[in-house]
Amino acid sequence: MTTLTDRQQILDTLCILTDDEIRNQTVRSLRETLKLLGVNKINGVYRSHSPKGILVAELLSAIHSRREELTAIANSEIPNPNADNVESADVPIVNLPTPQKLCDRLVEIIRSSTIDNLTSNLKLFGHEVGLLIGQRYPDTIDCKRHQVRTVRQSELINKTHKLIAISHPEYLTYSSAWKQYAAEIRESDKALRDETYRELAETRATQDDNQRIPVSNYESLLDWSKRVLTSVSHLDSTKWKHVAVALAVVSGRRMAEIMSSYCEWKLVDDYSVRYCGLVTKSTESISTLTAPTLLPASLLIEGKQWLVNHGKQSNTLAEVNKRYNKDLSAFVKANRQKALVDDLGLLESSPESREAFSFHSLRKLYGLQLERQYTTNGCNLETAIRKVQNALGHSYSSVTREVYRSEFRLVES
Repeated sequence: MTTLTDRQQILDTLCILTDDEIRNQTVRSLRETLKLLGVNKINGVYRSHSPKGILVAELLSAIHSRREELTAIANSEIPNPNADNVESADVPIVNLPTPQKLCDRLVEIIRSSTIDNLTSNLKLFGHEVGLLIGQRYPDTIDCKRHQVRTVRQSELINKTHKLIAISHPEYLTYSSAWKQYAAEIRESDKALRDETYRELAETRATQDDNQRIPVSNYESLLDWSKRVLTSVSHLDSTKWKHVAVALAVVSGRRMAEIMSSYCEWKLVDDYSVRYCGLVTKSTESISTLTAPTLLPASLLIEGKQWLVNHGKQSNTLAEVNKRYNKDLSAFVKANRQKALVDDLGLLESSPESREAFSFHSLRKLYGLQLERQYTTNGCNLETAIRKVQNALGHSYSSVTREVYRSEFRLVES
């Protein structure tokens, strides 16, 4: 039985076709399509006995009705989400243009452009649209609106695309230009986030250090990791969690990059490893990265190979989460097991940290330790943060500040 949602999805696919393309379909294809739409009888006659002209008319009628519905939906103003939580009296409201107005403007740009400058013109317009969305939902120190902006970006892109498909389907052939337009809308958000994260980092920098959890014996964690990795050839397979945690401590890599076969580790020099196939967010997509290690890089390569040899690698991110996330999280979190105290000797003087500590926290501590090494060797703080940014693979330093400096602080034991 065809549901309303199934029917709408089928019609949405057909809406990008012209009427002539519908008329040129075979009788068999028309009947199969109407069957999928749940149409059994047309004017009292069974679909299987109706002539082609009747089939075409019935299908076109359904398509035209759906196009009108899509136009009405797409032309509506984008609603203000969570008005009570998102809007603020000190934030000016910027009205966004309707998808129909954006569609009309895009048509103008396409008609006035040549093949050579079409992509650049659409990118420029996409940047303007992205900035408008950013002004409509700006971040403040007290309220992040990045997720709201992301939803609005997708809504505006999709609704405008549907309108173009209905009114000028021939323009959809410029697929590369459309991708650049959509990418530029999303890319413009990076500058807005960068500015806000910088403000957040500066605000946190002025806060009392006591608001960040102190880690007083980080050196013991490095010593433990060194003992594990130097004796890895003598460990049995039940110690795989120890090896994975030790690698996270000294490399700063994510769980998926340690436990996946698609992230390869290659020795560069005594204290550097090249990681090929990183697991990063779409906005921070990096395929290869060379980063410093906190212990001799050869130990990391041996540890990674030990995991491979003992079958502790997965082919996909989903498999990593399914096979390893629960066990590694339980091993690291001191509130579930006493691993951090009994096995690692870490944070034993900070009970509150046990609630906050996770496998990803090891990556944050790696960043803090790198920063401490760089500043000890004479780098100023800004330069040290840039170096940590490169090691973590972030696209901009403000994210680095936000990620690894917001939760913990290293103190002398």
